[in-house]
Amino acid sequence: AYLVARAGASFASIFVGRMDDAGLDGMEVVRQTRDIFDNYGFDCRVLAASMRHTAHVVDALLAGADIITLPFGVLQKMIRSPFTDVGLERFLEDWAKITQS
Repeated sequence: AYLVARAGASFASIFVGRMDDAGLDGMEVVRQTRDIFDNYGFDCRVLAASMRHTAHVVDALLAGADIITLPFGVLQKMIRSPFTDVGLERFLEDWAKITQS
């Protein structure tokens, strides 16, 4: 990432999930890259890619990633929650009781 930023690239893509699959800590690479870019004042964005789960997304945001790419399935998990689904179902049942009276 340092080398691409030094060469003037606009983006450094860190493939977090693939690094994790290889036994590395991909999110630590995102954190280190953000720190290095900030230390040297590089105008290069950190792109965290290959997110495998919602925790990856939160960790990438906390690590300072500028851009995050993720599969549609992870996005769906981010916007859907069993807690919200149950709460919405109960609300609609209560609302139906109120409006039927």
